[in-house]
Amino acid sequence: ARVPVSKVNRTSQRTTRLDSLSFTLLAVVAGALAAYGALGFLFLIGAFQTVFFGFEHGKVYSTLPTLPWWRIVLAPALGGLLVGLIVWRWMPGRRNYGPADAMRALHEENGRMPIGVGLGSAAVSALSIGAGASVGRYGPAVHLGASVSSWLAQVLELDRGQRMALLGCGAASAIAASFNAPLGGVLFASEVLLGGRALRAFIPIVTASVVGTAIARLHLGDFSIFTLSDYAIEHVYEYPSFALIGVLGGLLAIAFMRGMDLAIRGVERTGLPVWARPMIGGLLLGLIAIRLPHVLGLGDEAIHDALGQLFPVGLLLLLMVAKLVATSLSVGFGFSGGVFGPALFLGAMLGSAVGNVLFALFPEWVSSPSIYAVAGMGSVISCVIGAPIATILIAFELTSSYALTTAVMLAVVFAGMTTRRLYPQSYFNLQLMRQGVDIEVAREVEIMRSRTVREVASNDYSTVSPDTPISVAEEVQLRDQPNDILVVDGEGRLRGLVTLFQIVEARRRGESGAPIGAIANLPALVLEQDTDLHEAIQSLRGFIGISVPVVRDRESRQLVGVVYESAIIDAYNVAVEEARREEDALR
Repeated sequence: ARVPVSKVNRTSQRTTRLDSLSFTLLAVVAGALAAYGALGFLFLIGAFQTVFFGFEHGKVYSTLPTLPWWRIVLAPALGGLLVGLIVWRWMPGRRNYGPADAMRALHEENGRMPIGVGLGSAAVSALSIGAGASVGRYGPAVHLGASVSSWLAQVLELDRGQRMALLGCGAASAIAASFNAPLGGVLFASEVLLGGRALRAFIPIVTASVVGTAIARLHLGDFSIFTLSDYAIEHVYEYPSFALIGVLGGLLAIAFMRGMDLAIRGVERTGLPVWARPMIGGLLLGLIAIRLPHVLGLGDEAIHDALGQLFPVGLLLLLMVAKLVATSLSVGFGFSGGVFGPALFLGAMLGSAVGNVLFALFPEWVSSPSIYAVAGMGSVISCVIGAPIATILIAFELTSSYALTTAVMLAVVFAGMTTRRLYPQSYFNLQLMRQGVDIEVAREVEIMRSRTVREVASNDYSTVSPDTPISVAEEVQLRDQPNDILVVDGEGRLRGLVTLFQIVEARRRGESGAPIGAIANLPALVLEQDTDLHEAIQSLRGFIGISVPVVRDRESRQLVGVVYESAIIDAYNVAVEEARREEDALR
């Protein structure tokens, strides 16, 4: 019996959609949860640091020399052993998680993130930083905030658009609470996570970011991590120097990202067990820290002193190289943490070194080396996280200095121009590429890739056995026109395809009694049932015919149906409509 061509399933799982006011109020809740998560994460770092080193304040490099050398070496190694065991035993995929996973969740998991992974990853990151790993705290805070808000959205069964928006709210609040930077939180969620979708979720994201800032200020006061409000750019001819800082910062960012990637690949090739890798990396870190304790932990004290011009140029350059190596070892050997803090450190050392050199050569032409340090920080960070606008605002909020913003802007622009030619991706994009994720594709392409040929396959086709006479096949063809005839053996395997033209030619040659298998040809295009629809539509380019056979797999060639071009086109139209509805859902 002939049946109608199958259509794409347009039904979806039951979800809830809140009105604008209700969703904005929910953004307040998500922002509060993310902010307290970020503050709890900071508390946990201090607790672990007390366990391993005996103090919880941020003056790490000035306090470590008072400890015995064996403790400086053993603390990161022991912490690494605990990190490795936790990751090996409990973390999915036996790996660490960060902002790249939040990006993946937005683009491939419909905004769903498991809360258990978020909490576990935050705990492992706090343990890593507390034990002295050269990683940052902002990436884990973003992942935690996104995980908490995603969990809230899933509990309430929100639709995809509002799940994505709420995830952005959590990330924005976590950044705002960690930096005391509400504008930076909004822009980070917009540029890095939501991309073009962020404009439609602007109101709830701003609300969550403000809530995160208010909670942080309630508990920590109105703080600035680095106070440089007294500095100003006094000479217009300094701006070319800021452009130079941008070029150098872009090159340093490339070296930083490549160094971490090479370290990860190198450690993976060694075949070391997952549980032992951080312990070995921690031991190497401890050996470096005996002479250069500045590289352990977050490095905020070293950055502060570099901005205060307390380091000579030689030490600045040495710390820059040592931090790059230390962070590569930390990330490569499996410690958990972010890359924002190390990038901040590298940029500060680079900019301060250049500023000090210029100040020594031309003291009357340079306003302050500290300004160059801030420009260096912005140039490296913007390339590493791939968010130039957010970087500019974060630099402004970190320093409480609007006057320095123009220096950061110019450095960020030239850093971006440099990396775009030599290394056109952020570290988050690099991580996603290693996982086979391309976040640049359009949403309708993602939807097509999530569906298979099986969903649009039809049983509206005609088959004959290979020994069927051509005259009988002609009757089937005339009855079932305009379909081609598929030749299938007794076990259901596809043996070939016959068109009406081939039958007419065979009859003209007087071969009406011959078996149809004699003139059947294998079709030029055959699709497997598990092929995604995006790949299928690409395969149909240049295809001329009525339908395409669908088989279980190419080895068995077991026929399961056919696909008509109209079904593929209908599937694409449905994907476009769904993508547009999702965008409207963020309004």
